[in-house]
Amino acid sequence: VVTRLARLANGDAPALWLARLVAAPDAEAASVAPCLHVHSTCCSTGAAGVSVSLNGTPVGEIGENGELKLPNARGSCRVGIQGVPSCLLPGSTNEYLAHFHCSKRMDLELACLVWVYSWHPEADEDEDQDEVNQDAMAMVFVCSNVEQIPDEARAVVGRLSCPQAEEPEIILEGQSLGPVLLRRSWLFAHGNCLVSQLSLDVVAPPGYVYEARSPSPLQQRHQELQGCELQRLMHCPAVLGDLKPVQPV
Repeated sequence: VVTRLARLANGDAPALWLARLVAAPDAEAASVAPCLHVHSTCCSTGAAGVSVSLNGTPVGEIGENGELKLPNARGSCRVGIQGVPSCLLPGSTNEYLAHFHCSKRMDLELACLVWVYSWHPEADEDEDQDEVNQDAMAMVFVCSNVEQIPDEARAVVGRLSCPQAEEPEIILEGQSLGPVLLRRSWLFAHGNCLVSQLSLDVVAPPGYVYEARSPSPLQQRHQELQGCELQRLMHCPAVLGDLKPVQPV
């Protein structure tokens, strides 16, 4: 549970967010170093390599197990997270206020949010935009970092499928790029990464036909590397299909 501190005690300072803290037994509190745990909700994979700061000072990176010990954390501390889009973190912020005198463990979950959009090539200065739109192929992307979406991105109409999600089929109405929140169904508590299962069926706009990439780039990469596709999408969007212009008969 994330509790928002609407205002600090001294007036108009920016609001901070208090991350969920898991209490440690009192008998162990004095000997156990505080621990930060960062993981994704799509498959519970730890966010290895994410940089952490304590009161503005870098203190290390999250390990393969998703954890980082914070032996110098005392009392109330500002915990900063770098290398993760703020849109995936609780409160859409990269900084949290943790009270380590109350607990020795801090958990942060990366929300499984994705955006879906098409991108059409722009005309060069000496090209006519209408001719480019008629002749050029467009691509349909999925990403998990809203800051990577180009200004020219367009919403798509279609159906986004994820078999092990609470909502296995999500209708895209072409009104918004997202985000779409994916939650794991209790029926598949120990399934594969949700993002690796994504497939997309697009209703092509006039003059185009949609062709999905096969095999799915997300599924193929997950089979080869395992791990978390949500975290890979944080760094680079993936192409799920192409909108190809229909050639006149």
